[in-house]
Amino acid sequence: MRSTRRYPDPVLTEIAAYRSQRRGIRDACAVLKLVLVTFAFGLLAWFACRSSSAVVRIVMMIAAGFVLSGFLNLAHECLHRSFVSGRGMNTIVGNLAANVLFVNYTAYTDKHLKHHRCLATDEDTESAARFQSLRRYMWTMSGVGFLVSNLLLNAYLILGRMPSYLAKAQRRTQARGEALRIAAWFLTIVTATGIWPPVLLTIYIGPLIIGYFWLMFFGLPEHYGCEPVRPRYLASRTTTSNRFVRFFMWNANFHTEHHRYPSAPAPLLARIGARPSVGMHRESSYLRWHWHVCRKLLQRREQEATHG
Repeated sequence: MRSTRRYPDPVLTEIAAYRSQRRGIRDACAVLKLVLVTFAFGLLAWFACRSSSAVVRIVMMIAAGFVLSGFLNLAHECLHRSFVSGRGMNTIVGNLAANVLFVNYTAYTDKHLKHHRCLATDEDTESAARFQSLRRYMWTMSGVGFLVSNLLLNAYLILGRMPSYLAKAQRRTQARGEALRIAAWFLTIVTATGIWPPVLLTIYIGPLIIGYFWLMFFGLPEHYGCEPVRPRYLASRTTTSNRFVRFFMWNANFHTEHHRYPSAPAPLLARIGARPSVGMHRESSYLRWHWHVCRKLLQRREQEATHG
Protein backbone atom coordinates (compact mmCIF):
# COMPACT_ATOMS: atom_id res chain seq x y z
CA MET A 1 0.00 0.00 0.00
CA ARG A 2 1.41 3.39 -1.07
CA SER A 3 2.35 5.69 1.80
CA THR A 4 0.51 9.03 1.97
CA ARG A 5 3.00 10.59 4.35
CA ARG A 6 4.18 14.01 3.21
CA TYR A 7 7.69 15.16 3.98
CA PRO A 8 8.48 18.83 4.67
CA ASP A 9 9.91 20.82 1.80
CA PRO A 10 13.68 21.07 2.50
CA VAL A 11 13.80 24.52 0.90
CA LEU A 12 11.17 25.86 3.31
CA THR A 13 13.18 24.36 6.17
CA GLU A 14 16.31 26.08 4.84
CA ILE A 15 14.48 29.42 4.55
CA ALA A 16 13.16 29.16 8.10
CA ALA A 17 16.62 28.32 9.41
CA TYR A 18 18.19 31.20 7.49
CA ARG A 19 15.65 33.66 8.87
CA SER A 20 15.99 32.50 12.47
CA GLN A 21 19.75 32.06 12.76
CA ARG A 22 22.45 34.72 12.92
CA ARG A 23 20.00 37.57 12.47
CA GLY A 24 22.44 40.22 13.62
CA ILE A 25 25.14 39.21 11.16
CA ARG A 26 22.65 38.79 8.31
CA ASP A 27 21.10 42.20 8.96
CA ALA A 28 24.53 43.82 9.17
CA CYS A 29 25.52 42.30 5.82
CA ALA A 30 22.28 43.54 4.23
CA VAL A 31 22.80 47.08 5.54
CA LEU A 32 26.44 47.02 4.42
CA LYS A 33 25.34 46.03 0.93
CA LEU A 34 22.85 48.91 0.90
CA VAL A 35 25.62 51.32 1.92
CA LEU A 36 27.90 49.98 -0.83
CA VAL A 37 25.18 50.24 -3.50
CA THR A 38 24.27 53.77 -2.42
CA PHE A 39 27.94 54.74 -2.42
CA ALA A 40 28.33 53.28 -5.93
CA PHE A 41 25.46 55.41 -7.19
CA GLY A 42 26.84 58.52 -5.52
CA LEU A 43 30.33 57.89 -6.90
CA LEU A 44 29.03 57.41 -10.45
CA ALA A 45 26.91 60.56 -10.19
CA TRP A 46 29.91 62.50 -8.84
CA PHE A 47 32.15 61.34 -11.71
CA ALA A 48 29.41 62.25 -14.20
CA CYS A 49 29.10 65.72 -12.70
CA ARG A 50 32.84 66.32 -12.56
CA SER A 51 33.75 65.05 -16.02
CA SER A 52 34.32 67.51 -18.85
CA SER A 53 33.73 64.81 -21.46
CA ALA A 54 30.16 64.39 -22.72
CA VAL A 55 30.82 60.74 -23.54
CA VAL A 56 32.11 59.99 -20.04
CA ARG A 57 29.13 61.81 -18.49
CA ILE A 58 26.68 59.74 -20.53
CA VAL A 59 28.45 56.49 -19.65
CA MET A 60 28.45 57.40 -15.95
CA MET A 61 24.77 58.34 -16.10
CA ILE A 62 23.91 55.02 -17.76
CA ALA A 63 25.81 53.18 -15.04
CA ALA A 64 24.19 55.29 -12.31
CA GLY A 65 20.77 54.54 -13.80
CA PHE A 66 21.59 50.85 -13.70
CA VAL A 67 22.40 51.04 -10.00
CA LEU A 68 19.37 53.21 -9.27
CA SER A 69 17.00 50.76 -10.99
CA GLY A 70 18.04 48.10 -8.48
CA PHE A 71 16.40 50.13 -5.71
CA LEU A 72 13.01 48.87 -6.87
CA ASN A 73 14.21 45.33 -6.27
CA LEU A 74 15.42 46.45 -2.85
CA ALA A 75 11.91 47.77 -2.15
CA HIS A 76 10.63 44.41 -3.37
CA GLU A 77 12.83 42.66 -0.80
CA CYS A 78 11.48 44.96 1.88
CA LEU A 79 7.81 44.37 1.07
CA HIS A 80 8.42 40.63 1.47
CA ARG A 81 10.19 41.49 4.78
CA SER A 82 13.33 39.80 3.50
CA PHE A 83 15.84 42.67 3.59
CA VAL A 84 16.37 42.60 7.35
CA SER A 85 14.59 40.84 10.21
CA GLY A 86 12.98 44.00 11.64
CA ARG A 87 9.59 44.92 10.17
CA GLY A 88 10.04 48.63 10.86
CA MET A 89 13.42 48.76 9.15
CA ASN A 90 12.01 46.97 6.11
CA THR A 91 9.22 49.54 5.90
CA ILE A 92 11.54 52.54 6.19
CA VAL A 93 14.07 51.27 3.65
CA GLY A 94 11.33 50.08 1.31
CA ASN A 95 9.66 53.49 1.33
CA LEU A 96 12.90 55.33 0.63
CA ALA A 97 14.04 52.90 -2.06
CA ALA A 98 10.72 53.09 -3.89
CA ASN A 99 10.07 56.80 -3.44
CA VAL A 100 13.41 57.80 -4.96
CA LEU A 101 12.00 56.27 -8.16
CA PHE A 102 8.62 58.02 -7.61
CA VAL A 103 7.08 54.62 -6.85
CA ASN A 104 4.42 54.55 -4.14
CA TYR A 105 5.65 51.80 -1.82
CA THR A 106 2.27 51.16 -0.20
CA ALA A 107 0.47 50.79 -3.52
CA TYR A 108 3.38 48.79 -4.95
CA THR A 109 3.25 46.41 -1.99
CA ASP A 110 -0.46 45.67 -2.29
CA LYS A 111 -0.30 45.41 -6.07
CA HIS A 112 2.66 43.06 -5.96
CA LEU A 113 1.20 40.81 -3.28
CA LYS A 114 -1.99 40.49 -5.33
CA HIS A 115 0.21 39.61 -8.32
CA HIS A 116 1.59 36.72 -6.27
CA ARG A 117 -1.88 35.55 -5.28
CA CYS A 118 -3.33 35.86 -8.78
CA LEU A 119 -0.35 35.08 -11.01
CA ALA A 120 -1.37 34.07 -14.55
CA THR A 121 -5.07 34.62 -13.88
CA ASP A 122 -7.54 37.28 -15.02
CA GLU A 123 -6.98 39.14 -11.75
CA ASP A 124 -3.19 39.34 -12.11
CA THR A 125 -2.06 42.94 -11.57
CA GLU A 126 0.75 42.60 -14.13
CA SER A 127 -0.10 42.76 -17.82
CA ALA A 128 -0.03 39.60 -19.92
CA ALA A 129 -0.11 41.55 -23.20
CA ARG A 130 2.26 40.66 -26.04
CA PHE A 131 3.97 43.08 -28.38
CA GLN A 132 2.44 43.36 -31.82
CA SER A 133 5.23 45.45 -33.30
CA LEU A 134 8.87 46.36 -32.80
CA ARG A 135 7.83 49.97 -32.35
CA ARG A 136 5.65 49.04 -29.38
CA TYR A 137 8.49 47.03 -27.88
CA MET A 138 10.90 49.96 -28.22
CA TRP A 139 8.40 52.34 -26.60
CA THR A 140 7.90 49.98 -23.67
CA MET A 141 11.64 49.51 -23.29
CA SER A 142 12.17 53.26 -23.00
CA GLY A 143 10.47 53.08 -19.60
CA VAL A 144 8.73 56.41 -20.20
CA GLY A 145 5.29 54.84 -20.01
CA PHE A 146 6.15 53.15 -16.71
CA LEU A 147 7.51 56.39 -15.24
CA VAL A 148 4.44 58.36 -16.32
CA SER A 149 2.11 55.67 -14.93
CA ASN A 150 3.81 55.91 -11.53
CA LEU A 151 3.51 59.69 -11.50
CA LEU A 152 -0.15 59.49 -12.55
CA LEU A 153 -0.90 56.88 -9.89
CA ASN A 154 0.37 59.22 -7.20
CA ALA A 155 -1.73 62.04 -8.66
CA TYR A 156 -4.81 59.80 -8.68
CA LEU A 157 -4.16 58.73 -5.09
CA ILE A 158 -3.97 62.38 -3.98
CA LEU A 159 -7.30 63.01 -5.73
CA GLY A 160 -8.84 60.01 -3.97
CA ARG A 161 -9.01 57.71 -6.98
CA MET A 162 -7.94 54.37 -5.51
CA PRO A 163 -6.97 51.25 -7.48
CA SER A 164 -8.89 48.09 -6.65
CA TYR A 165 -5.87 46.31 -5.14
CA LEU A 166 -5.86 48.86 -2.29
CA ALA A 167 -8.78 47.10 -0.64
CA LYS A 168 -8.44 48.31 2.96
CA ALA A 169 -9.24 51.83 4.13
CA GLN A 170 -6.06 52.01 6.20
CA ARG A 171 -3.91 51.10 3.19
CA ARG A 172 -5.68 53.67 1.02
CA THR A 173 -4.97 56.35 3.63
CA GLN A 174 -1.31 55.30 3.82
CA ALA A 175 -0.97 55.29 0.03
CA ARG A 176 -2.48 58.77 -0.24
CA GLY A 177 -0.18 60.15 2.47
CA GLU A 178 2.80 58.62 0.70
CA ALA A 179 1.66 60.10 -2.61
CA LEU A 180 1.66 63.54 -1.00
CA ARG A 181 5.25 63.01 0.18
CA ILE A 182 6.28 61.89 -3.30
CA ALA A 183 4.60 64.99 -4.74
CA ALA A 184 6.63 67.14 -2.34
CA TRP A 185 9.80 65.33 -3.42
CA PHE A 186 8.85 65.87 -7.08
CA LEU A 187 8.34 69.60 -6.54
CA THR A 188 11.65 69.80 -4.68
CA ILE A 189 13.44 68.20 -7.62
CA VAL A 190 11.70 70.51 -10.11
CA THR A 191 12.68 73.56 -8.04
CA ALA A 192 16.26 72.40 -7.64
CA THR A 193 16.49 71.70 -11.36
CA GLY A 194 15.37 75.24 -12.10
CA ILE A 195 18.21 76.55 -9.89
CA TRP A 196 20.95 74.08 -10.86
CA PRO A 197 19.79 72.48 -14.12
CA PRO A 198 23.06 70.86 -15.29
CA VAL A 199 23.76 69.34 -11.86
CA LEU A 200 20.29 67.85 -11.27
CA LEU A 201 20.04 66.55 -14.82
CA THR A 202 23.39 64.81 -14.44
CA ILE A 203 23.19 63.38 -10.93
CA TYR A 204 19.49 62.49 -10.66
CA ILE A 205 17.04 63.19 -13.49
CA GLY A 206 19.21 61.64 -16.20
CA PRO A 207 20.00 58.49 -14.17
CA LEU A 208 16.32 58.26 -13.14
CA ILE A 209 15.08 58.26 -16.74
CA ILE A 210 17.80 55.79 -17.75
CA GLY A 211 16.96 53.75 -14.68
CA TYR A 212 13.45 53.22 -16.01
CA PHE A 213 14.94 51.70 -19.15
CA TRP A 214 16.88 49.28 -16.94
CA LEU A 215 13.71 48.51 -14.99
CA MET A 216 12.07 47.35 -18.22
CA PHE A 217 15.23 45.59 -19.41
CA PHE A 218 15.37 43.41 -16.31
CA GLY A 219 11.67 43.33 -15.45
CA LEU A 220 10.09 42.49 -18.80
CA PRO A 221 11.49 38.94 -19.09
CA GLU A 222 10.02 37.95 -15.71
CA HIS A 223 6.66 36.89 -17.17
CA TYR A 224 6.55 37.88 -20.84
CA GLY A 225 5.57 34.91 -22.99
CA CYS A 226 4.95 32.63 -20.00
CA GLU A 227 1.55 31.10 -20.60
CA PRO A 228 -0.75 30.09 -17.68
CA VAL A 229 0.23 26.70 -16.32
CA ARG A 230 -0.04 24.58 -13.18
CA PRO A 231 1.47 25.11 -10.71
CA ARG A 232 1.07 28.80 -11.42
CA TYR A 233 4.54 29.82 -10.20
CA LEU A 234 5.88 28.22 -13.39
CA ALA A 235 4.37 31.10 -15.38
CA SER A 236 7.56 33.06 -14.67
CA ARG A 237 11.10 33.17 -15.96
CA THR A 238 14.53 32.98 -14.32
CA THR A 239 17.45 34.65 -16.08
CA THR A 240 20.68 33.49 -14.47
CA SER A 241 22.79 36.35 -15.92
CA ASN A 242 26.06 37.08 -14.06
CA ARG A 243 27.21 37.95 -10.55
CA PHE A 244 27.51 41.66 -11.29
CA VAL A 245 23.88 41.93 -12.36
CA ARG A 246 22.72 39.64 -9.59
CA PHE A 247 24.44 41.80 -6.97
CA PHE A 248 22.93 45.11 -8.04
CA MET A 249 19.51 43.61 -8.86
CA TRP A 250 19.31 41.86 -5.46
CA ASN A 251 18.99 38.40 -7.07
CA ALA A 252 15.59 39.33 -8.49
CA ASN A 253 16.62 37.55 -11.70
CA PHE A 254 15.75 34.26 -9.96
CA HIS A 255 12.10 35.03 -10.51
CA THR A 256 10.63 31.55 -10.78
CA GLU A 257 12.34 30.65 -7.51
CA HIS A 258 10.90 33.80 -5.95
CA HIS A 259 7.36 32.91 -6.99
CA ARG A 260 7.84 29.36 -5.76
CA TYR A 261 9.24 30.58 -2.42
CA PRO A 262 8.17 34.23 -1.87
CA SER A 263 9.57 34.21 1.67
CA ALA A 264 13.09 33.35 0.50
CA PRO A 265 15.52 36.25 1.09
CA ALA A 266 17.55 37.37 -1.93
CA PRO A 267 20.82 35.69 -0.82
CA LEU A 268 19.10 32.28 -0.86
CA LEU A 269 17.53 32.55 -4.32
CA ALA A 270 20.72 31.65 -6.20
CA ARG A 271 21.14 28.57 -4.03
CA ILE A 272 17.53 27.57 -4.65
CA GLY A 273 17.98 28.22 -8.36
CA ALA A 274 20.84 25.74 -8.48
CA ARG A 275 18.44 22.92 -7.63
CA PRO A 276 17.11 20.84 -10.55
CA SER A 277 13.59 21.21 -11.95
CA VAL A 278 12.76 24.50 -10.30
CA GLY A 279 11.23 26.11 -13.38
CA MET A 280 10.41 25.58 -17.03
CA HIS A 281 11.36 29.06 -18.32
CA ARG A 282 15.08 29.69 -17.93
CA GLU A 283 17.42 32.01 -19.80
CA SER A 284 21.12 32.58 -19.34
CA SER A 285 21.32 36.15 -20.64
CA TYR A 286 19.04 39.19 -20.62
CA LEU A 287 20.58 40.42 -23.86
CA ARG A 288 19.92 37.08 -25.52
CA TRP A 289 16.31 37.09 -24.38
CA HIS A 290 15.71 40.60 -25.71
CA TRP A 291 17.39 39.69 -28.98
CA HIS A 292 15.02 36.72 -29.38
CA VAL A 293 12.01 39.00 -28.81
CA CYS A 294 13.30 41.57 -31.31
CA ARG A 295 14.07 38.90 -33.90
CA LYS A 296 10.54 37.48 -33.67
CA LEU A 297 9.04 40.96 -34.05
CA LEU A 298 11.29 41.66 -37.05
CA GLN A 299 10.27 38.37 -38.63
CA ARG A 300 6.61 39.24 -38.08
CA ARG A 301 7.09 42.64 -39.72
CA GLU A 302 8.80 41.01 -42.72
CA GLN A 303 5.98 38.49 -43.05
CA GLU A 304 3.35 41.20 -42.87
CA ALA A 305 5.22 43.23 -45.50
CA THR A 306 5.46 40.16 -47.76
CA HIS A 307 1.81 39.17 -47.44
CA GLY A 308 0.44 42.67 -47.07
